[in-house]
Amino acid sequence: TGYFKLLGSYATSYITPNLVQLFGEFGANPELEPEEDRTIEGGFEAAVSERLRFSALYFSRKEENFITFDQNFKSVNAANTINAQGTELELDWILTDALRFNANYTFTERKGDDAVRIPKHKINGSVFYRISSKTDVSLSYQYTGERPDIYYPPFPEPQENLMLKAFSLLDFRVSQVCIPDTLTFFLNVDNVLNESYTEVFGFTTRGRNVRVGLNLHLD
Repeated sequence: TGYFKLLGSYATSYITPNLVQLFGEFGANPELEPEEDRTIEGGFEAAVSERLRFSALYFSRKEENFITFDQNFKSVNAANTINAQGTELELDWILTDALRFNANYTFTERKGDDAVRIPKHKINGSVFYRISSKTDVSLSYQYTGERPDIYYPPFPEPQENLMLKAFSLLDFRVSQVCIPDTLTFFLNVDNVLNESYTEVFGFTTRGRNVRVGLNLHLD
């Protein structure tokens, strides 16, 4: 059965400074004001049938008075305003009783700060296939676009901005039921193509990783 739904919301909130930021031993500032946020969302969700669903959503977020540090590492309310907006798209498609595909895409445009580790483009996709009533396999894909990060040289040099490269990851899963409702064998292979990538500057990430095990369910 198909359907079409309009989606929308408007929300405001504030985040009060914590006790450490107000009265802590390092960088405290008892004159801090609460952070104020405003979020608007609007879009739709549609289903052509029980097997095919699609949704699109626009979002806009405004942050004011967010808490940061000044050059003396004192907690202060930032003078600038952060504006983030973008679009989220999602598709869920059951091609057959055994084969299913889903994917989502997010575009984010952020202004007012360095947008640290927030990519403009992010994609996720997965294919699930049921070989038999006891065996399932899946293949997942993730794309993360270029995003800025911050490098902190030895004190007292100022921080420097840098751009992290985009990367793609491919993961594989297979599970086999050995004893129904009790014992399941699984094989997970993360980063199948052994992609070299960076999530946070200065920290390493794992290459190809293989996990084999059993899940035991006891009622």
